[in-house]
Amino acid sequence: MPSHAPHHDTFRYLLNGIDPEIFYPWFENLTDNIVSALGGSEAIALDGKTLRNSTHHPLHLVNAWCTSNRMVLGFEKVRDKTNEIKAIPLLLKTLDLKGRVVTIDAIAAQRDICQRIIDLEGDYCISLKKNQKTLFEDVSCYFQDTSEDFMAIFEHHDKGHGRIESRTCRVFEDVTGLNEQHNWPGLTSVIEVTRRTILNNKETREIQYYISSLKASPERLLTLIRNHWHIENRLHWVLDVTFNQDKACIRTENTALNMDIMRKVALNVLNFNKAGNRSLRSLQRSCWNPHNPITLLQKFYHS
Repeated sequence: MPSHAPHHDTFRYLLNGIDPEIFYPWFENLTDNIVSALGGSEAIALDGKTLRNSTHHPLHLVNAWCTSNRMVLGFEKVRDKTNEIKAIPLLLKTLDLKGRVVTIDAIAAQRDICQRIIDLEGDYCISLKKNQKTLFEDVSCYFQDTSEDFMAIFEHHDKGHGRIESRTCRVFEDVTGLNEQHNWPGLTSVIEVTRRTILNNKETREIQYYISSLKASPERLLTLIRNHWHIENRLHWVLDVTFNQDKACIRTENTALNMDIMRKVALNVLNFNKAGNRSLRSLQRSCWNPHNPITLLQKFYHS
């Protein structure tokens, strides 16, 4: 500005006056065009996050994350007195799912959500827990009672942070009996992932089941399952730690939503320009020089 930075109240009035219902479609169209220009994305991860200090009743949003391009594709606000199950179909409707795989945690193991993904020409890989009790029990029995000769198996070993991890992914595609009993939309395979961790000479073992409409190798399915959690450590964690989202005391819903959109635009721009081992913090600090953010934005817009 010619003389000095605007006062705090000026920003507050501006951000509260912008209608998020108009601001959000601009963000959505911009990001979709950028992702399409970069070659799209094989997988889209969906997960919820609460904005801790936003309004007197903290907002809860379901975010869509492009795992390959590290970009936020969109979000949907969870309405008052509802849960993520109501918000996920609304978010799916705004996304281009053709040829893409949607990964979600167990809350989305609902027939309506799976049918919506299939109708939009996408595939799903969804965690299965006891919220679908009978299906969970039948899938676990399949893997306990079926010989491994009828399954595709892949093992992955990893070492780091003082621990040794091994993951065994078993995929069973003969799901005719499950479909006859449960009539689950698009179900073509069930997956079991066994994770063994050795830390301080103590071994822990965890088994997780998944349902999917995708016929693929166990190696690819295990990659999709592991990449799903990038939404936690590359989006939600970054918003909290790098952008201090949960520490921002915002008391009006419009301002909270508009600030969330602006943070996600900034994160998309920074991730697009991030190269090598350079951190997001370093890129943020470089933007103190007003010429640098202009350069970053130009690269982002003209990709």
